[in-house]
Order: sequence, then structure tokens, then C-alpha cells
Amino acid sequence: MRTDARERRQRIIVAACDMLRSRDAQPVTLGEVARNADVGIATLYRNFADRNQLWHACAKYLLEQVVDLQLQVMVDLTTCPTSPTIPTALWHRYVIDLVNLGLGALIPVLTPENIADLPADLKPLRATAEELGGKIITAVQGAGLVHPDVDIRTFLIGLITVSRPPAQALAEITPGPNRTLIELYVSGLRHGPESLKDSCPNT
Repeated sequence: MRTDARERRQRIIVAACDMLRSRDAQPVTLGEVARNADVGIATLYRNFADRNQLWHACAKYLLEQVVDLQLQVMVDLTTCPTSPTIPTALWHRYVIDLVNLGLGALIPVLTPENIADLPADLKPLRATAEELGGKIITAVQGAGLVHPDVDIRTFLIGLITVSRPPAQALAEITPGPNRTLIELYVSGLRHGPESLKDSCPNT
């Protein structure tokens, strides 16, 4: 593929991801994506025969960005001084960077309900992201920032949940991800589920 063709294809993927970060997937049409990518609809269809192919490319792009971010965080964690404020700053930046990538908006749209149905070329990326994410969680657990009972899957499910775009009525009150809610979630990770056991009534 020529350089200009690759650049146009990438523009389409980035435009689609940008739209999906702030909108429900269903109303996003390929025509709107083409306009936002500044390409003709015929160019879009030459690259992606339908929405599923485009969403697949978006999922791969997102996972690649997550892995790149995690690799950088791992480097920063291994080279940073031992001051407790440094891991805290890195951890908070990592969480916000994941939110800014659109994890809460894109994952529910771009991944199947059953993880076994994930396309074959995405499974190694997902496994790498989960492995690196687990190492980061272990590192921040050692710094007392995350409770030992919180694993990588629990962390991601929680972050995706609290950072999803709000319903339209709520979006008018608080546009974009609710940063206060995200801050509360990250703060609560220090305590883990143990703090609720004694206070919750038996069911």
C-alpha cells in the first residue's frame, strides 16, 4: 500500500475512533466518518467494506495504543526514583491516559460480548495488554496504591464502567467523562472490596 493510501486509511480509523468516543455507535454512519476523515465515501469503502471491518480496525488501533502506553509506563516505573510521589503521579497519569484513549467508550462498542468471539488477530494484542496491565497493577500494589485483592480485570471493568460516556440527558450536565467519578474510583482502589464486607447487609 502506498504511503498516501496508508495515511488516508489511518485518517479514517482515527476519525471513527474520535466519533465513537463521544457518541453511541449506532448513529455513527460511514458517510459521517468519511466526512470527518476528509475522504470520499468511495475511498472509505475501498478500505473497509462495511462497519464491522472498520470497527475491527478501530479495535486493533485502540489495543495498539494501550500497549504502547503500557510499555512506556513500565519503562517509567523501572527508571523512576523510589520517592512514593513518583509512582503515584505515574499511576494517575496512566489512568487518565487510558480514559483519554476512550477505553470506556470504545471497548463496549468494539469488542464482542463473548471474548471467545474476538477476531484472531486481536487476541495476541489483548493478551499482551492484559499481561502488561497486570504488571503495572502489581507495581502500584507494591506502592500501596491498589488493594491486593484488585486484579487487572477488575480494575479495567471498573474503569470502563465509570468512564463510559453518560446518557444524553446527563451529558448535558457533565459533558465528557466524569473526572470526579474517576478520581473517586481510583481513590477507592486503595481500599478494595474488604472495606464493604462488614457494612453491607446480608442478602
